[in-house]
This record gives sequence, C-alpha cells and structure tokens, in this order.
Amino acid sequence: MEKEERIKIGMTHGNADEYSYQILARILSEPFFLETAFPFGYASLAAMGQRTKAMGLHETTFAGATQWADLKGKRPMLWETEDKPAAALSQALAHLKSDELKALVTLPVDAEAVRTELPDYKNTPLWLASRFGGSRPFRLWLLEKWRVTFMTSLQMDRLSERLSADKVKERIEILYRALQRDFNITVPRIALLSTQPDLEATELSEADKTVLQPLTAGLQEKGMPVFGPYNLKRFFTEVRETTGDAFHAVLCPYKEQSDRIQQHFGTDRLCAYTAGLPFVHMEPIYTPGQTPLETAIRCTARALCETVDICRARALYARLTENPLQKTTE
Repeated sequence: MEKEERIKIGMTHGNADEYSYQILARILSEPFFLETAFPFGYASLAAMGQRTKAMGLHETTFAGATQWADLKGKRPMLWETEDKPAAALSQALAHLKSDELKALVTLPVDAEAVRTELPDYKNTPLWLASRFGGSRPFRLWLLEKWRVTFMTSLQMDRLSERLSADKVKERIEILYRALQRDFNITVPRIALLSTQPDLEATELSEADKTVLQPLTAGLQEKGMPVFGPYNLKRFFTEVRETTGDAFHAVLCPYKEQSDRIQQHFGTDRLCAYTAGLPFVHMEPIYTPGQTPLETAIRCTARALCETVDICRARALYARLTENPLQKTTE
C-alpha cells in the first residue's frame, strides 16, 4: 500500500497523431514522473502500442484503464479513448465534472479538427471554462523565471472599457490571489506594464499617469506590492537588468506586449497555466508537427512538473485557510 496517494494527472493526446503520441509515450514512460505523481493518458491503447513499437520503445508497455479504480501501480497507463482529438477532451471533461480528476494537461490540438465534433470549441481553456459556470479564467504564461499574462488585444473593440481602472484592479486582485494559492507565494510582487500602444515608446501614456499610477499607489498603501506602470522598452532595459527577476508576475495590458516578452525569452520550455478554474489546467506551448519533437517534450515535461507543484500548493493553501474549529451542527 502506498504511504501517500500520488496526484492523478490526466493528459490528452493532442491531435492523436504520431507526433502527439510520441510526446505522450516519452512523458508517461519517464520513471521520475511515475514516482512523483500519477500521470495517465487519454488515448487509444492499440494506437499507442503501434507507435511505441515504431519509436523503438520496445520495453515500454502501457496498461489500460476503463474505471477509476484501475489507476494504480507504477506502470504507464492509458484511459482507453477513441483515437480522435475531441474524444480525449470529452472524456477528461467527464472526469473533471464528476470531481474524480483534479488536474489536466492538454497537448496542443488543431482547433478545426476538434470543431468537427465540438462545434463551439475555440481553444481548450475557453472550452473547459464554458463547462464550469462562474469561472473567470485567464492564461498565465510560465517562462523560465517569469509569469506573464495579458488583458486584451490592441485590435479588440471597446479597448478603453476593457482597460478601465476597475477592470485592471480586478485582474490584479485575481492574479494576486492566484499567485498566493497556486504558487505558494505569500506576498506576490506584480509589475504592471504601460497602456502605451507603441511598444518601442519610452514615455508613459496619459492613461498611465492619470489612471494606472494612482491605482498602483493605492494598492501599495493597502499592502499589495504592485509596481508600475512601466513601458515595455524600459522594463526590458532598466528594470530587468536590476530587479526584473524579483517580480513574481508581469501583467500586460496588451497581448502584443506578452508576445514580445515570449519572443525575447524564447519558448524552449514554455507552458501556460489556466488560472481561475476549480481544477488545475496546464498546456505546453508548441506548434504541433512543426516544433522540434525534443522541444515539445521539454515543454510538456515542464507543464507536468508545474501541474504537480500547483496541486501541492493548492493543498497547502487549503490547509492553511481552513477553519481550525471543528464544524458543529445544531
């Protein structure tokens, strides 16, 4: 009998092609992950057998599961799933809905292929969130040392409304709580970037001076260390060279700022966390079939490690914030 139950983490098979199966096979057959957690794949056992043989993984054999009690031991396991992109997502959703599954890593998938069976699918985070009422998720890109998120895109309509003081304050507070609960950071430090649409500009915008500077000053007075706004160019040159790595997260008003940061630091081990959901959802970031396989495997391995850490951080946070007095009934 195991002394402590390992965290069960489901992993979908992406496009259900050879590329995705190679990633899934390499990750699930890694002894390190089988010791620290219980990752299992949503995939076809027959298809995996064919592909592991083609990959030369002759010593790796996968066991199949059709009920939750089957998920035990330290062998690589697959939940028997139809060999289609949408099938793994649908099966994982059923387990999340039943509250059996608490953590999910989804390999990138071709949205058009999924929409043939799930017409309302746009991307995996939004699709999952739409199935859980009340969820207000946002993606947090996990770079080597930085956590980066954004609020909107320059091309979107109603831009001023989306970047109003109330909206920015709300996002900061949600991000702050996510860093505390999901990353075990007691007092997160957040850097807020400028609303200046010119990414090469060295001056702050008028909205930065009249809206964001008073906002961050007010949050600091309340004991929340949120600093800025910084224009992107200065943040890279001045702030990053001195104290940039001291920030736990960077909030970008625009997606384009987030894209520039990702380009600057590279995407060798990039993954994205969907904060704000009742379960842990992580996705490695790569382009299926185009990103070199070893890079995609590194991204996926990082996603799985981060998922384990967040599950543990959530468990610790729950223990620290629970009512210490035993509940009584009248």
